[in-house]
Amino acid sequence: MKLKDKVAIITGGGGGLGREIAGAFAREGAIQALVDINWSNLREVAGELKKSKAEALPIKADISKEGEVAGVVNKVLEKYGRVDILVNNAGVGFGTHQGWGPVKELTLKAWQNVLDINLTGAFLCSRAVLDPMIRQKRGNIINISSGMGKKGIATYAAYSVSKFGIEALTQVLAQEVAPHNIRVNSLAPGGIMATPPVLARQRTDLSELLLPSVIREAIVYLASDEAAGITGQSVTATEWNKAHGIDNSVYVVEWKKA
Repeated sequence: MKLKDKVAIITGGGGGLGREIAGAFAREGAIQALVDINWSNLREVAGELKKSKAEALPIKADISKEGEVAGVVNKVLEKYGRVDILVNNAGVGFGTHQGWGPVKELTLKAWQNVLDINLTGAFLCSRAVLDPMIRQKRGNIINISSGMGKKGIATYAAYSVSKFGIEALTQVLAQEVAPHNIRVNSLAPGGIMATPPVLARQRTDLSELLLPSVIREAIVYLASDEAAGITGQSVTATEWNKAHGIDNSVYVVEWKKA
């Protein structure tokens, strides 16, 4: 097992992508704290992992709130004594109330909501785990990014800006914590994920979607010791899969069948 007994915090652990990450980590023996604001979804995912004999601690929290983030890390440290891996996965941005639409129609509230969760949340969570990671002289932070963090797309201003920020945060933090043996990388799936918020959009211009499981092998790799020495990098799961002989077509979902 590549992650046996490693303690991981996964934000957005109750969502589609978070559920896939949690499942992938569980199969590799990780001990996990799953964080989400949606308690119902979070409890469901944690319950599924426990049925498979995996260790999963569900923690309800709003990661855009500094005090709640501190509470999450304290709970994990009290129960497990350390934090080996942080996956900053929590994110919003595909609903009209979450910041989707032309800039001239975008409200400040919607804009701020996306940045608070997608970018500020990643900053707060990363900062909160640094002290324990520095003390243990080891750590691994993985920021979930997007292709829209490299190329902006019309009507996705808030989401794109938040993901551009994730890429910058990854590069800056990687340089700052390298002397402490802490790695920081970003991972983009490489396409649009067939998660409930995306499916709810019912967009007819989407010819294909990707299953969240497309990131499975790449994120386990980045979280494991196999990726020792790799830091400050922006990895795309579909490209990583291709380079490692994994057929991405098995992750494609026809829109009409989704």
